Amino acid sequence: MENVILGFLMIKPMSGYELRKSMLNSTGVFYDSSFGTIFPTLKKLKEKNLISTDSQSNGKRTVLVHSITEKGKNMLNKWLISGDNYLKLRYEFLAKIFFSGHLDKSTIESTIINHMHELQGTLNMISELESKSHEPQDPFHVYTVEFAKDFYRFLYQWNLELKNRIK
Repeated sequence: MENVILGFLMIKPMSGYELRKSMLNSTGVFYDSSFGTIFPTLKKLKEKNLISTDSQSNGKRTVLVHSITEKGKNMLNKWLISGDNYLKLRYEFLAKIFFSGHLDKSTIESTIINHMHELQGTLNMISELESKSHEPQDPFHVYTVEFAKDFYRFLYQWNLELKNRIK
């Protein structure tokens, strides 16, 4: 999470709320976080001098705006080019299927159908994000969204095939 936050702060300084909103509108389909994770991570980053925090008044209240430091940029750049942890798949639904052998087929089929609805919802969200974007985007942002869309399409198709196999 630390490196993802540093990446967002490399784009521009942001408050915790803006970070969460930016994640929801970009990386949220493949790397999401909650306020309960973001704010403690911001605190750790500040303690490590990887970010700085400034108070800014927006009229009604004071907002803490976080910026990446040179030390933070160096850490982010090292992470970006490192070969560590490229893929660690954790697909909880697959674990559920693995242990479902003792259930009746109609229950498993119903579970798969419900999961397919969730996957379709995510695909719809990705399409909505794509259609809302009217400004030029960093091509690497576009590539990652395309990957997420292809990945969720694959999961949907795999689940459809699984549902048909267990009938």
